[in-house]
Amino acid sequence: MSGPVLLAWSGGKDSCLTLAELRQTGQSVAGLLTTVTEGFDRVAMHGVRRSLLEQQAASLGLPLHIVWLPQQCSNNEYDCRMQATLEGFQRHGISSVAFGDLFLDDIRQYRIERLSRIGMTALFPMWGCDTRALAREFYRRGYRAVLTCVDTHALDAGWVGKYYDEELLRDSPAHLDPCGENGEFHTFVFDGPVFSRPVTFERGDIVWRDRFVFCDLVPSLRPSSSQPKEIIMNKERFFTISALILGAAVARLLPHPSNVTPMTALAVFGGMCYRPRWVAFTLPLGAMLLSDCLIGFHALMPVVYGSFALVVALAAGQRQPHTSMRVAFTTATGSVLFYLTTNFAVWTISGMYPRTLTGLLECYLMGLPFLRNALLGDLAYSAVLFGALALLARRYPSLRSSAPATA
Repeated sequence: MSGPVLLAWSGGKDSCLTLAELRQTGQSVAGLLTTVTEGFDRVAMHGVRRSLLEQQAASLGLPLHIVWLPQQCSNNEYDCRMQATLEGFQRHGISSVAFGDLFLDDIRQYRIERLSRIGMTALFPMWGCDTRALAREFYRRGYRAVLTCVDTHALDAGWVGKYYDEELLRDSPAHLDPCGENGEFHTFVFDGPVFSRPVTFERGDIVWRDRFVFCDLVPSLRPSSSQPKEIIMNKERFFTISALILGAAVARLLPHPSNVTPMTALAVFGGMCYRPRWVAFTLPLGAMLLSDCLIGFHALMPVVYGSFALVVALAAGQRQPHTSMRVAFTTATGSVLFYLTTNFAVWTISGMYPRTLTGLLECYLMGLPFLRNALLGDLAYSAVLFGALALLARRYPSLRSSAPATA
């Protein structure tokens, strides 16, 4: 398309993936078009408050255009209000509307027919995509969503309020469409690659409306505008990560082979898991300092702590999802970074090696056995730390990185 398009927006996963697809193909998006029920001030069917949609739009950097619908809205009233709104956009040069529909042909034909009445075009960027593959791609890209509405004729009511993630899809009934395209469930996306900052909320009351059950999402305090991409952790995840960090620091005091310590793994674990980032620096460095108070200090400690901080920064910059390959790569990179900086300091400060290029190479060469041990130890401790958190998160959903922040 040569001109900007409107995107039909519900706040759910299909809308987000459609926006990502439009942007990836270079398509300009003029804004988000959504329907909100008068009196309830919520998106129909999804049950999401308008204020949360406004936070989504602000994070996406797009204007939100609302079509207000009366309660118990008839199809004719819906068509009239939607057509009046779209004709206004058409007068401003917008001739296309994009939808996130996947395979329901009757809905597709309905949209095409209604738009063609006023000379507009309906776009379906995600049409025909395999819904199982699309669902996996959603969480693998790092999107985070929660189920806000469940049709109890298709799913147990207990599914409402759950996070739309790998575990949910693995445990879902065989008859369920992974994307809920048949209306089995609806979602609200609160974080992902298209967002500049997460939308924070708390789960509120569970409400029944005939066969549908809703989880009310209550807006929470957002992160500081000076740090728009920071995530506020819930306290359960914070204390669990802190306990693992403390355990790793204590393990440093136990007998171990030379250079097989948890410190680089601790820096990577803290950097990747703690939010906001100042916590990622403060608490792992504090745990290291406490253990050093028992072990003792030496002349190179400023360099050691500086290297440790660099590893934390490296880990904190990694995007989600934190796959095992990404964790292993970051840990190995951190080990090498620590080796390069500390050995350079030894060559510069200690006087053990001539301050020549040959002396520097000799210093690095002599440090290779220590690097080998450090790599083995760092990878092993990273596996233990991240593995323990993953196992706990499978049992306790509030420990997942997708869990909403609490104010």
